[in-house]
Amino acid sequence: MKPVELGEGARLRSRFVARALLILLLGASMAALHARGGAVEWLLATVTAAVAFCCILLPYMAVGKMTVERSIAEVERLVDGGEMQVKLTLRLSRPVPFMWLGISEAIVPANAQSGKILKVQGACLPGFKRVFHIHYSVRGLRRGEFNYSPIQVSTGDMLGLTVRKFEVACPDSLLVHAMAPTGEALADLPGFRPSANSSERQPIASLGGQMITAAARASRGGAGPDVRSYSPGDSPRRVDWRAMARGLGMQTRISNAEEAGQLIVLLDTSKAAYGGDARLFDAHVGRTVLVMRQAVREGKSVVVLTTEELELVVRAGERSTQLAAEEKLARLQWETSPRKPLSQRLSDVVAGMSRGSALICLTAGTKGAGAVARESSASENVFYGAKLAGVRGVKLVLLLSFAENEAAPAEENWRARLQGTDCSVKALPVPLSYRKQMPEMAEMSMTANGEGGVMDVSTANS
Repeated sequence: MKPVELGEGARLRSRFVARALLILLLGASMAALHARGGAVEWLLATVTAAVAFCCILLPYMAVGKMTVERSIAEVERLVDGGEMQVKLTLRLSRPVPFMWLGISEAIVPANAQSGKILKVQGACLPGFKRVFHIHYSVRGLRRGEFNYSPIQVSTGDMLGLTVRKFEVACPDSLLVHAMAPTGEALADLPGFRPSANSSERQPIASLGGQMITAAARASRGGAGPDVRSYSPGDSPRRVDWRAMARGLGMQTRISNAEEAGQLIVLLDTSKAAYGGDARLFDAHVGRTVLVMRQAVREGKSVVVLTTEELELVVRAGERSTQLAAEEKLARLQWETSPRKPLSQRLSDVVAGMSRGSALICLTAGTKGAGAVARESSASENVFYGAKLAGVRGVKLVLLLSFAENEAAPAEENWRARLQGTDCSVKALPVPLSYRKQMPEMAEMSMTANGEGGVMDVSTANS
């Protein structure tokens, strides 16, 4: 059944003037019956009394105790862009014949970033039935936490003279987890095994190591996979002097600690960085989850940091830490005034990382990208952090979230401004369908006492 859009002006209320006129008509018919007592007077009085009883007294006499139950179809978890199915069960202590019955509830986001209020409304003619089931599904879910408002139950007479409204508390909430745009996969990131399409590259270190081709390894003539190119600051005791004597240049032996270097994800939570587009931010939160899951699959630990100084630690082999981190990311919101700008946070994080570690930074830089990326020796820009990462031997990757038509030029702009650093830059396009996604009613049906068939049902989204 196609949903019916109801405007804000659609209000259900009792018509007191009409009820007063009906009472006056009943009084006049009773007076005529007392004065003349004919068949016409008896007919008029009977009909008027029956209408008055059904329209004024019955709505107050028939309605008794109400109970409402809500259940959500069991799924592993609700995800961004997914669908959920809800079942409402309304039970009445006694039937309400010759009346209509309406039920409505609202799904309210905990904050404005998760979308607008979704209102569900249904109405039917209950007859003598007392148990009603409402099934509806919502598609296009958005990341965040949602709360259910108290259920509103309305009932009234067939002529619309009397309307009674009841509020039934049925508290509940739901959490929609982050999910990257459909079909998106992050490949060849530092700290992970190379993908199939890059099999010609083999990592020297299992985490954050440098990549060399097979030809380069052969040309080193026995330097072995347990060494890497020398970096300023390496201990002289770890320098492979034999390789240097063979003319292979300065090589540094990799220790076990360096092989198990850190993997850190830094997520920019500044509203200004995403130009006020919440879906660009949601896409990056979903990508953060992708990186976490990839690390868990490969048996690695990962630390997720934000510009608001939130720290989430996911330990290898501890699924509870992964689930806890994903729940916090589902509730994560951007900040209008973060405690630290991305540039300062990036420099602070890099300064505390060991050589051979990997840092994946997710931002957009939609507003003022040139200002934060321009070359300078100060710590107020990303260029300084990228330079510092190269000096300290930290592999840095910058992932940018942009609209499809802006991704390519943005990537070229950032690469040009970060030229001279070892930072890798990649712009990830966010499809228009993902950015415009909003929760909406997919379908709705209503049954009574477990019997099939759709009754008179209307739905509304707001």
